[in-house]
Amino acid sequence: MGAAVEAASNADDRQFAVERPSRSVSAVRRASEFGKWRPFATCVLARESGATPDRRQSGVGARNPRSSASGRWQMLSPWQDGGAWNVQKRLIRHGVSRADAREVRVYLQRTPISRWAGVWQDVAALEALDNGGWRHWYAPGSRCNGLVP
Repeated sequence: MGAAVEAASNADDRQFAVERPSRSVSAVRRASEFGKWRPFATCVLARESGATPDRRQSGVGARNPRSSASGRWQMLSPWQDGGAWNVQKRLIRHGVSRADAREVRVYLQRTPISRWAGVWQDVAALEALDNGGWRHWYAPGSRCNGLVP
């Protein structure tokens, strides 16, 4: 991966603000902002992995022993490819170069979701959410359903 994108991959939110200020790191930060999805994300992350939007590394390696679901958002194994493409699209839209975004996608496609940095898991989920994908986390009777903006 490019140095700036790699720094973003390994950084937590505090580090984004002080380490290697660059266009790519700033763009990754923008791409991973929860914005209107914060209430829904807070509910779903707590339900799925015990994670929170503010602690990017919480829930990263979580795995459901009864399914292939893993990570902060409990993504199923087909997300390995689709989620990686979501990350690439969102990064480009937020200002990361096509070359750097492609490197991230290729890396993520080769890496189990449970080993993706929290920021990449969030970027993949946010891209899905922004495109109507909140139904991936629909659960009958869940209060999270009522938090969809």
